[in-house]
Amino acid sequence: MSEIKKDGVLYAVVLKKELIPHGNKWYGEPTDTLQLLSRKMTTPRKISKKMMETGYAYIKPHSHKKIMRSVEETQECFIVIVGSVIAMVYDDENKKIEDIKLGAGDCVVFYRGGHGYKVISNNLIAYEIKAGKFVDDKIMIGGTD
Repeated sequence: MSEIKKDGVLYAVVLKKELIPHGNKWYGEPTDTLQLLSRKMTTPRKISKKMMETGYAYIKPHSHKKIMRSVEETQECFIVIVGSVIAMVYDDENKKIEDIKLGAGDCVVFYRGGHGYKVISNNLIAYEIKAGKFVDDKIMIGGTD
């Protein structure tokens, strides 16, 4: 995991598939509207009763309480499934901070500032996740990279 910061402000978190730690790990700040959890599970040494019954690791079914939330900044998660991209991270003044290469299984969460992608493989399948309801709120950053 790497954090992309400028002047102590967190702009993005990058998770590389091969570097995800064992267990559960939260990323970002508790006040961010988009929360990211990585979960890496292997067969535990101690087999639970549920594992004995079902034959697989188990995450308990659950739901979440309804909570009124306010979203002031659109935060975005981008997960590469197939292919590779260069993710470009910009600060709040639209100045580039860093380029990050992402491959299959890698993920980046943008918390603030701007961002863009260059597809560097022949094929790309990716997920882009952000808080809804969709509103066309893009402010384009000038120039090309």
